[in-house]
Amino acid sequence: MTTLKSAVDKRNQIQAHSFFWRRIILCILALLLALLMISLWSLVQAQGQFEQMLLGIVTFGLVVFYGRRTVSSPPVNAVDLALALEIQYGRQIHAPLSSVNVDQELSPGWQEALAADGKLIRRDEMRARLAFASTLIIPVLLTVVTLAKAAPSLQIALREVSKVVERLHPNATLTVLQGSADSAEKNFELTVNKPRTIELMAQNLIEIRVAGLGRDTITPVIELRRKQVDNAAAESVFQSFQMTPVHNSSADGTIAEHMISFAVSEDVELFITDLDRAHSLAHLRVRQLPVPKVKLQVLSQLENPWPDDQPLNLKIQVKAEHPLQSVHLLIKVDQKQSKELVANILSEDKFELLTDYRVLLEPYVENDVAEIDIVAEAVDRALPTPLIGRSETIHLTVASAYGRYRRALQTLRELKSLVDGAAEKSPIKLPPEAATLVKKAVDESDRSPFFDGMDRLQIRRFDTGVEELTNSTDAGSLYELSQALNDFLFEHEILDDRERDRDFFVAARMLSHQLEVEPASRSVPLTTVVERLKVFLNGRHERWRLRVGRLKAELQPPEWSEIDGKRPFHQSMIAIAVLDKKVLAAAAQSEQLTVLSKMVTDYRAWIQQLEAFEDKMRDDEDRQRQQGLASAKDTLKELQKRQGEISSELDRASEKSSEQLSDQWPSARMKQNINIKETRVLEGQMRALSPTSAMRIQGALEAMEQVVEAGSAADYRSAEAGADLAGRLLRQAESAAQQSQQKRRSRGRRRRVTGDNYYGQSVVGGDVEIKREYQVDRRYREDILEEVQSSGYDEENRVLLENYLRRVIR
Repeated sequence: MTTLKSAVDKRNQIQAHSFFWRRIILCILALLLALLMISLWSLVQAQGQFEQMLLGIVTFGLVVFYGRRTVSSPPVNAVDLALALEIQYGRQIHAPLSSVNVDQELSPGWQEALAADGKLIRRDEMRARLAFASTLIIPVLLTVVTLAKAAPSLQIALREVSKVVERLHPNATLTVLQGSADSAEKNFELTVNKPRTIELMAQNLIEIRVAGLGRDTITPVIELRRKQVDNAAAESVFQSFQMTPVHNSSADGTIAEHMISFAVSEDVELFITDLDRAHSLAHLRVRQLPVPKVKLQVLSQLENPWPDDQPLNLKIQVKAEHPLQSVHLLIKVDQKQSKELVANILSEDKFELLTDYRVLLEPYVENDVAEIDIVAEAVDRALPTPLIGRSETIHLTVASAYGRYRRALQTLRELKSLVDGAAEKSPIKLPPEAATLVKKAVDESDRSPFFDGMDRLQIRRFDTGVEELTNSTDAGSLYELSQALNDFLFEHEILDDRERDRDFFVAARMLSHQLEVEPASRSVPLTTVVERLKVFLNGRHERWRLRVGRLKAELQPPEWSEIDGKRPFHQSMIAIAVLDKKVLAAAAQSEQLTVLSKMVTDYRAWIQQLEAFEDKMRDDEDRQRQQGLASAKDTLKELQKRQGEISSELDRASEKSSEQLSDQWPSARMKQNINIKETRVLEGQMRALSPTSAMRIQGALEAMEQVVEAGSAADYRSAEAGADLAGRLLRQAESAAQQSQQKRRSRGRRRRVTGDNYYGQSVVGGDVEIKREYQVDRRYREDILEEVQSSGYDEENRVLLENYLRRVIR
C-alpha cells in the first residue's frame, strides 16, 4: 500500500544514501589534499617532518569542516513533498494531494507519479555524485606525482605524529630490580587514579621510567614523602631525585623517556611532580629490619658559628630489640669522616642506653671555618650480622679562633661599607643594618682570643658611635667613625699578615719533630703534614702577591720574581716528602732536616725583606702625609690670620654707620675672595690627608661665600656673623689636622705579645694620648661680659677691655 508517509520515507532514504556517498567522497578529497600539502611541504623543507604532518592534519580538518555543508541536504516532510508533486503533476491529476491523509492509500494516478518522480530523483543524485567524484581527478594526479618523492619524509612524519600522541599521554612504570616482597609481580604501571601499594624488602632497588614528556619539558622530579605522625593528612618531603633523560639512537636525539634507580629505606608515598603534585602514584612499604632506634639531641644553645674549642653537649638515646654492643659518633668534615667511641657495652643483656656526651670538635677542624655533620650510630649483637642504626644528622658550622677573628673583621668591613655609603648620600642617614652589624662584631670579638682588651674596647666604641649616629646623624661624627674603622682594619690587616706568616715556624717545628720519629711510630703520616703545609703556603702566596702588588715599582723585593715563579718553599716540601720514601731512613732523616733548616732560613729572610719594604713605603707615605699636613697647617694659619682681619673690619656692624661699613667693605671683600680661592684649593688637598679637617674647611668655605653674598647685599650684620663662623671653623680644621697628624704617627706601634694561649697587649709610651683641647662654658663667658659692661670703668678702659675680650672669644 502506497501512502504519502511511505513516499516521504522513501525519498529521505534516497537522500541519506546519496549523502553517505558524498561524505565518503569528501573524506577522500580531504585526505588527498592533506597528502598533497604534506608532500609539497616535504619538497620545500625536507627536515620539518613534524611541520609536514601538522599542515596535513590542519588541511584535512579544514576541508571536512567547510565541505560538510555542500554534501548535506535537509530531510523531506509530507507537506513539502505533496506541494512539490502538485506543482509538477497537478495538471494531469485533478485530485489534490495536500488534502490527503498521510496514512491514506493514494490513488493510482498519484502512485504512478510517485514512481516516476523516484526514478528521476535517483538519476539526479547519481549525476551529482559522479560530478562530485570528478573533483578527485586533479588531486589524485598531483598527489601521485609529489608523493613518490616525499614518501620517506611521510614515514618519518607519521612516526613524529605517534610521538606527539605519546607526549599527550605520558606514562610511568616502576620496576623492582631487587628486594621485591612479592616475587610474582615486579613491574607496575603508575597511575593517579589507582595508586598501587608495593611491598619491598629492607635491601631493595627500584627503577622508575617516565615516557612521553618530550624534549622541551622540565626534567621530571621524583619526590618521596612520608606522613607526619601527628597529622596523617600532612606529608613532608623525605627525599627528592631528578630523573635522567634517556636518548634514543635517532639522528635528532629526541629524548624518548626519563629514568632513575634508587633504594627506599622507609615507608613513603611516591610522587612525580610533573605528572601530579597533589596525588601519589604508589604507596611504597618497606619491611624494616629490627635495627636500633637512635635519637641524638643537642643540649647546648647552638651558636653560629660554634667555637671549636668549646665542648658540645649531646644527649644520646638508643633502643634496640637485640642486645647493644657499642655506640659511636660519626663526624664528617668535608669529605673526611671520623668515628669517636661513646660507649662500649660489655653487658650482653642491655637493650637501652641513655647518656650525655661532650664532644670537642677542635681535632676535626682543619680549616678556619668548617661544615660538620654529626650522626650517632649504634651497633647491636644480632646474629649472624650485627644491625646498625643511625640517628638524624646534626649540621653545624664550626669556626676556629682564627676563623672567628676573620669573621669579626669581615663584619667590620661590611659596617665600614655601610658607613661610607651613608656618607655619600644626601641627606646623610645611617641605615638600621649598621646597628645589627656592629652588635654582631661585638659578639664575635668577645668570642675570639685574637682580640685583646684594647681591641674589644675599640669595637664597643664603634657600637656607641653607631647608636648615636642612628638617633641623630652628624656628618663629622660619621667621617670620624669611618676613619676609625679604616685605621682599625688597616692595623689588624698588617698584624694578621705578619703573625700568619710566622705561623709557618710553628708548623716547621712540628714537622721537625715528626722527622725525628721513626716512620712507623708517627702519630700523623708525614704526607698529611706536608700537604697541610703546602695548603698553608698557597694561602700565604696569594697574600704575598697582593702585598707586593701594593708596593711601588722601586720598592719591589728582588727575591719576589724567583719566589713567585719557582716557589722554592713548595719545592722544599715536595723534596722532604720524596726523601721520606727512601729505603735508608737515617740518611733520609738527615737530608730532610737539612732541607727543612735551609727552607726556614730562606723563609725568614723573605718575610723580613718583604716587611722591610712595606715599612719603608709606609714610612715614605707617612712622611709625605706629615709634610702635607704641616704645609696645610701653615696655610690654615694664613687663612685664619686673614679671616681675623676680615672679622675685625666687620666688627660691631650693628653699631657702625652704613657709610663707614661701605667704605670698609671693598677691602674686606677682596681679602674674603682671596680666602675663598685658597680655601677651595686647601679643601681638595685635605680630603686625602684628614677627612674631618676637610669637612670643617668645607663648612668654612660655605660661610665665606655667605659673607660675600651678605656684604654685596649691604647686610653687614650677617656678613660679620659669617666671618666669625668661618674663623671658628678654620681653627677647628687646624685642630682636626693636628689630631690626624698625631694619630698617623702613633698608628702601627702596637705589637701583640706572643705566647702559649695568651693574646695580650704591650703597653708602650707612645700609646698614651694627652688631650690639650678644652672649651670655656658659655655661661662663664657671658658672666664676664656682663661684669665688664656693668663695672664702673671709664669709657676708654671699657672699650679697650671689651675689644680684647671679643678678640679672645672670637
